[in-house]
Amino acid sequence: MAVEEEEEEQEEKKEEEQEEEEKEQEEEEEEKNGKMEDRRKLEGLKEGTRTYCYIGEIGVKLQDEDEEDEEEEEEEEEEEEEEEKKEEEEEEEEEEEEEEYLFRQ
Repeated sequence: MAVEEEEEEQEEKKEEEQEEEEKEQEEEEEEKNGKMEDRRKLEGLKEGTRTYCYIGEIGVKLQDEDEEDEEEEEEEEEEEEEEEKKEEEEEEEEEEEEEEYLFRQ
């Protein structure tokens, strides 16, 4: 009888340990999923605000991404301004050519 009770106790302990391990794994998975959800939520926020909403590795990465995005936007704006200037210069040249042509006639 004592041997059977010890075996039962050992089995119960093993089952409890397995259950605890399973719970820990589930908690770890939930934590990972939670971080991913946080990231998804943060990425959905307006630019410039999301970096202040989350502190940690993800926050730093998002801040770097924001800075890169800002640099890209500035470069695009500069390119657009240069294109507009070129177009204006071309239009002015065309107008001058037309005036010269009309003046000659």
